[in-house]
Amino acid sequence: MATNPYGQNMNLGMGQPNPYLQQQGNAIAQNVTQNLQNNILPGINSGAMAAGGYGGSRQGIAQGLAMQGANRDIANAQANLYGQAYTADQANNTSMNIAGMNNDTSRYSTDV
Repeated sequence: MATNPYGQNMNLGMGQPNPYLQQQGNAIAQNVTQNLQNNILPGINSGAMAAGGYGGSRQGIAQGLAMQGANRDIANAQANLYGQAYTADQANNTSMNIAGMNNDTSRYSTDV
């Protein structure tokens, strides 16, 4: 059975994407970005000002590392979210296949 990374089961006749999964992925990115902008970067800037190096290369390096960390955190959290959705889809597919086989077996036994 085919699935996509957004938790949409393609072969069970449902065909509807999980409307909450993409929103959860977007919320992860928004929360991490907001923390970066509201807490981390201002802290780096004030530290640079206090050290007399505002606008210097050390500040730029620190900001770049902070952004890199934020991107890594977003990617890891979203990979986990979508991976769990994929796993759940696979489990649902297996359950549906087993139920279908049991139904077919039951009908066959009744027909014979």
